[in-house]
Amino acid sequence: MRASCFYPCTVLILWTTSFFCAGQIAPSGGPPDTTPPQIVESSPEPGTLQFHGQSIAFIFNKYVDRTSFEQSLFISPPLGRLAYDWGGKEVEIKFSEPLRTATTYVVTIGTDFHDTRNNRLPFAYALAFSTGGRIDSGSVSGVVEDAKAEGVMIFAYRLAGRERDTLNPSHTTPDYITQTGKMGAFTLPNMAFGEYRVIAVRDQSKDLFYDVQADEYGVAHDDVSISPARRIVAGMVFAMTKEDTLLPFLSSARGIDRDHVLLRFSEPLEAMDLSADSVIVVDTVRGERLACFDIAAGPSSPAEIEVTTAPQESLTAYRVTISGVRDLAGNPISRRANAATFAGVSRPDTLSPLVDLVGVADSTKNLSWDDTLNLSITKGVHRLSFQNGFSLLDQNGSQIAGAFRWAGSSSVGFIPSSPLEFGRWHSVRIILDSVADYTPRRYHDSAWVRHFRVVEEKFLGSINGRVIDEGIRSNGRIHIIAQEIANRNVRPREIVIDSATSFRFPYLPEGKYVLSAFRDRDSNGVYTFGSVFPFRPSERFVPPADTLKVRARWPLDGVVVRFP
Repeated sequence: MRASCFYPCTVLILWTTSFFCAGQIAPSGGPPDTTPPQIVESSPEPGTLQFHGQSIAFIFNKYVDRTSFEQSLFISPPLGRLAYDWGGKEVEIKFSEPLRTATTYVVTIGTDFHDTRNNRLPFAYALAFSTGGRIDSGSVSGVVEDAKAEGVMIFAYRLAGRERDTLNPSHTTPDYITQTGKMGAFTLPNMAFGEYRVIAVRDQSKDLFYDVQADEYGVAHDDVSISPARRIVAGMVFAMTKEDTLLPFLSSARGIDRDHVLLRFSEPLEAMDLSADSVIVVDTVRGERLACFDIAAGPSSPAEIEVTTAPQESLTAYRVTISGVRDLAGNPISRRANAATFAGVSRPDTLSPLVDLVGVADSTKNLSWDDTLNLSITKGVHRLSFQNGFSLLDQNGSQIAGAFRWAGSSSVGFIPSSPLEFGRWHSVRIILDSVADYTPRRYHDSAWVRHFRVVEEKFLGSINGRVIDEGIRSNGRIHIIAQEIANRNVRPREIVIDSATSFRFPYLPEGKYVLSAFRDRDSNGVYTFGSVFPFRPSERFVPPADTLKVRARWPLDGVVVRFP
């Protein structure tokens, strides 16, 4: 019987306990209970050797949610189907498989376990016992860096006897399991010596497998090895992401007016891919092709694009096909769902394109000294004509050189060739008859002007420090990012250095900052999360840590960015 694991009792006592505790209702009255449940006794006790029982048992300090306990209990190595025998504040777990000889078992209760008041465990609980004469002493610990870091599953797979390239966590049960606590911290205790692949999984279905598309994941920058010389592996860091393997598709097409078609996709597309050459529009009756002049971002959703065509014929059925575009994860558009039909519209387009300097109102002060000037346009325009009519002027009216970066033909950034002068007024001037759509429709004999002043240098501070990286496999340029945490209107600043050496962030607005960093091993300029299967390690990174207070005219020195 379950209670025999702790103390002798009669059948009558057992029956009475079960009767009065069946509802799991805590006594009413008094202040609200906000304390997490505790395990006050276990059988076997932690560290037990030569254990040969067929069940384990726990006593809690309060009534607990039984379903959450059963879903949060994991045994490594697995012992098959488990049977739960509940009574009051105690539970007995019976095995369906015999215990292995000379083996350390770890029973983990994850942080999803809670009491009847929904108070959860702050950290995963682990009970280790052995059927032999010793307890395995290896361990792996670390942290998951994520906005929702609590409750993430940590899976460790023994690599001995497995082909590394064929280990697929979507079909393979982990050898060791734990779950992160409130701050994302975790420990996998009592592991046998050997080499392991450790991953983090937000296991939505609680099936102990990684489900592509459904589960978020994090992979380490390398596999880990536990040995007598290195029993403890600490400092593992995981960044969570979600795998996108679905191909984008064209979900609908609709004529807006005689010259424009709105295409709606299953997800946003990479703006740099947008080109009129990617679109073919054909009259479905005559088979004649309708010319396409331009493609631009849609007016209301990042999953929409607007195509400018030659004049359509009213109520004529057209078929539009798109190719050569990708989603933001790099997946190409599905060839099976890249076409749609729409009816031609006779209504003319009567709206002229409007221009806006994104995030910068007229007479704005304290603009960043090195900001890209981003402009949005309500419809696609002729790019070269627009560029010819654009000017960035300094306080004396002199033109400032720079480069244009287009994303479609309704969004463009202007990057000054050198930083703007501190404390000086500048202006953007656009000759409006250069802003011409494909109708063509344009303004006449007027200019659009917006003034702004760059922040004064006396209001700026700096962060100076050094990077330390003692890793054996340290390669790739180092990207360091400074993020202002109190004012999200201050864009993150990024610098790139070639090796672990000193760095400097000059001209930072006053505020509270955190620094993060990564080593760009694949030289693509952005952090690479890696993949679960086929396994590709992540890039090494330093998560945000201490908050740094930047003050005007005072350099903040001695900051250290250390790679784990």
